[in-house]
Amino acid sequence: MAFALVAGILGAVGAFAQGSAEAANYGAQQKALNYQADIEAANAKMVGQQASAEEERVRREGRQVLGGQRAAIAESGTSFSGSNLDIIRQSTTAAELDALNVQYAGNVERIGLLNQEKATRFNASVAGANKKSANKMRWVSAIGSGLSGYGGAGGKMFFGKAPGKG
Repeated sequence: MAFALVAGILGAVGAFAQGSAEAANYGAQQKALNYQADIEAANAKMVGQQASAEEERVRREGRQVLGGQRAAIAESGTSFSGSNLDIIRQSTTAAELDALNVQYAGNVERIGLLNQEKATRFNASVAGANKKSANKMRWVSAIGSGLSGYGGAGGKMFFGKAPGKG
């Protein structure tokens, strides 16, 4: 009878300790996921800045090409009409498309990282909810183990009588 009671107490302590360890694990997981989400947000910001810088570089390069074309036309002595005008228009359009493609690619990558950050934050909140649940369940498990030990001891340790005997 005493052995069953001691076993019940040890079981209760063990269940509580296991629940505490599980809660700590979820807490660490939550912190790690929040840290990862912060990194993803920073990466998204950096990608946006890099895309803007690259877009400006492409636009600047396009302006240089157009300037060279205008200088060549002026040097040739021909007018800025007809074929020459078509070449300048086509080059202007191509330069703008290049810049917009860089901008688009940067936005796609940035949005992907922001979506990844949201998913990571969601997983962090799930870990936080699991931590709260584990903290509550450690008490339930400990009480259940203690009551099981009490029942194994005959259930009369503190009341002096076995159940059902008057």
